[in-house]
Amino acid sequence: MRFAALQKEVYADIRFKTSEGIVPAHKAIICSECKYYRALLLGNLKESQMDVIEVTDMSHKAFMAILKYMYSHQVEISEIEDEIIDVLLIANKYGIESLSDYLESIVAANIQDDNVDSLTQLADAYNFTIIKSGCAAFRQGKLLQ
Repeated sequence: MRFAALQKEVYADIRFKTSEGIVPAHKAIICSECKYYRALLLGNLKESQMDVIEVTDMSHKAFMAILKYMYSHQVEISEIEDEIIDVLLIANKYGIESLSDYLESIVAANIQDDNVDSLTQLADAYNFTIIKSGCAAFRQGKLLQ
């Protein structure tokens, strides 16, 4: 399994610096799973020549969830529950569409009275169609009660 390689640091050829330290990874896996890192690491940008890439736009916990997903196509919702929206936004920004769609479906399944307005705004701002549909269905269900 690819995730085992990450845990053992076998043949790591790139490192990411997060708020909690250095995280080794493999360019081949990262670039095959993530449009953002593919452009960053394989393009003509200065980062393509760097051995350590600084991660400043997310927490260490969110980065590890994204990285684990890139290696295993699995994410433990219980591990990111308090940051699920942040991880969703990052997956969307980084072009990890399968993760973005999955997290959207999780968020949409947890729409409640106290979050429907903010989730509708989020869905509109980022064109999250799954959440938008979920909010509309939630409101429609409320009207029918």
